[in-house]
Amino acid sequence: MLKFKSAQLKQQFYHLGQTDPRIRAVARELALWVEKLFEKDLIITCVWRTPEEQKQVYGSTSSPQRGSMNSSQDGEAKPSAHFCLPQCRAVDIRAHQQYFSGYELENIQSFVQKYFPRKDKLPAVLLHGLGDKFHIHLSVEPLTI
Repeated sequence: MLKFKSAQLKQQFYHLGQTDPRIRAVARELALWVEKLFEKDLIITCVWRTPEEQKQVYGSTSSPQRGSMNSSQDGEAKPSAHFCLPQCRAVDIRAHQQYFSGYELENIQSFVQKYFPRKDKLPAVLLHGLGDKFHIHLSVEPLTI
């Protein structure tokens, strides 16, 4: 089952204008697969992110170290598929505190890579962050005209 850390995240996820329908489809299919295989819920912890929020998390393009507490906040925010420009193309999914085992995470990665590869060759699924910030980042490629 697909669940959300907050009601606001659920509203963002299902927003027809600001969230790319492809990321909704991938997340819902992954949630069904995780529920059937592991009997666990997929919990969305981030959908949209503003440039200001992105700078707080990862610093700016002029920052010497990504995510450093001492890094400069001057400059532009690092690009993110969480921006609604024109639509949000990514979600973050809970994975910290041993929510998923290593085996389950490997299977999640394999499933997404097999069925939802990005055409731009970037990874559709990333496992990143440390400690309570560790999460699954799920994304789709930008639309091309």
